[in-house]
Amino acid sequence: MKQLRFVIGLMLVLLLAGELAVQAAVPSADRSPGDTYLALGDSLATGTNGQGTPTTPYPQRLHQRLTAQFPELTLRSLAKDGETTTSLLSGGQLAEAEAFIASERAAGRRVGLVTLGIGGNDMVSILLQGADPQTTLNSFTANIGMILDRLLAAVTVNGERQADLLLLDSYNPYPGLVVPGRGNLADIWIPQFNAALRQAAAERNLPVANVFQTFTGRESALIFVQPQLCQQFQNITVTCDYHPTNEGQQVLADELYNVSGYSPRRFVFLPLVAQ
Repeated sequence: MKQLRFVIGLMLVLLLAGELAVQAAVPSADRSPGDTYLALGDSLATGTNGQGTPTTPYPQRLHQRLTAQFPELTLRSLAKDGETTTSLLSGGQLAEAEAFIASERAAGRRVGLVTLGIGGNDMVSILLQGADPQTTLNSFTANIGMILDRLLAAVTVNGERQADLLLLDSYNPYPGLVVPGRGNLADIWIPQFNAALRQAAAERNLPVANVFQTFTGRESALIFVQPQLCQQFQNITVTCDYHPTNEGQQVLADELYNVSGYSPRRFVFLPLVAQ
């Protein structure tokens, strides 16, 4: 009989503890993309490609995913086809981004997410246009530092960052491709550009989506490039098209989401203090 009373008493204690634990569960403080998502970059972010059939670009895909959690989030894309780090600095996109962030703040809205995918056209100038690799890398390294510093300044108020700045590294659309008289440029130089980007990001505590690794081995599905014809440099605008397919665009969006920290709301259990 005593044993039965003990078991019943223990069950009541466990039930009470469970009820109190549920009452103590509170939503954790999740990160938020604010009111506006601002997308910056080149043709990967616009969906343009050499096939003449626009794809749905990764900013739209990422925005669609985020609105399932943050329904009021709006998207503004300032990305431009053909943009390089040099043209982004001097051609108006960066200045336009700074002005837009300021105008949103003045309107009581917060640009809480900025994505930047840039540098692909810098590398293309080496791979397909004959630019000097080291000179181009040096220019990219200097440019990306200035771009990140200006964006961070634009989203910082009273010493506090008001937005998440997410970066994309670059995939290799031409693994094993030997450029006549110049060697295997893509395999040699794309990792160096990515290393420069990651170094700049690390110095500023910024996350980088690892697109290079995710695309490796999946090029035929994720990129429009046609390896055999591209190896022969036939109609390179089409056969060497380095733009992502719709599946590739989805991978870009997914990789950005994975480093964003915008996980669905969670519950944490607070310790109970005896009164």
